[in-house]
Amino acid sequence: MNYDILGEFKNSCGEWVLSGLNLQPIEDGDEIKAGKYSFKVIPTPGHDAGLIVLFEPKAKLLLSTDLLHSTIPGNALPWYSSTGGGVMAYLQSLNRINTLDVNLALPSHGNLPGDIKAWIAKTRNIILTRERKIISCLKSGPRTCEQLDAVLYTSATLRLCPWFSSTTEAHLQHLKQQGLIKQEGFLFSLRS
Repeated sequence: MNYDILGEFKNSCGEWVLSGLNLQPIEDGDEIKAGKYSFKVIPTPGHDAGLIVLFEPKAKLLLSTDLLHSTIPGNALPWYSSTGGGVMAYLQSLNRINTLDVNLALPSHGNLPGDIKAWIAKTRNIILTRERKIISCLKSGPRTCEQLDAVLYTSATLRLCPWFSSTTEAHLQHLKQQGLIKQEGFLFSLRS
């Protein structure tokens, strides 16, 4: 839970400097023109607080950025954190893009062949399954976030991507907000 994700990305990606550029803020519904395409900006928090997807209605094309991913071993994706919007924001973002008429979705990672609605449903199912696993595990007694990490992810996934603990923490925050669990120190347990 003390993992410094910003430090990790700075170390692995370098520090980005955007000074001297004529940057313009974008908002929900704005259009971004690229060649013959006109993409509609759609905020989709969850993975990250500022995440957007871009939708081209005429081409029925969705640039799904980091909201959707192709499957990788261990169901490690999707990734989200409380600071990125958390579980509810991610689910609401999935609901929002589920209303779009999309023929082709292009994610930041991998490819999404076939029906986009099936990929949305699969992503939603992974998120809800994680929550069910946490609740099921807590039925046998209090657990720490680290113990629950081991229920959700393989040890190899956690070694490669230690920041996935922030997803477990996002679920714990969501379950606390729903009044389903309580926290005493570093231990989480079901409410009786």
